[in-house]
Amino acid sequence: MTLIEHLTELRTRIIRSLIAIAPRAVVAWFLYPHIFDLLIHPYRQVIETTASPAGACSNRSLEGLAIRMKISAYGGVMFAMPVICTKCGNS
Repeated sequence: MTLIEHLTELRTRIIRSLIAIAPRAVVAWFLYPHIFDLLIHPYRQVIETTASPAGACSNRSLEGLAIRMKISAYGGVMFAMPVICTKCGNS
């Protein structure tokens, strides 16, 4: 394959991956409470067993939204991994 064919193939795979990630990120947005509870569970156990002061504080006003968007994006990538890792196309 020539360089142009390789770049065309790369563009095709990136577009297909983004098309696979986007709807799964929307699903992860709605599953956010469950995903967040799963991720924060070990932290809550440590806080309960030790007598340390209550945990997470935020310094920025939009921190909660940023965390929700990050978890949704990472969740979309995680849910789309079977599509991303398989060979896209018949070439």
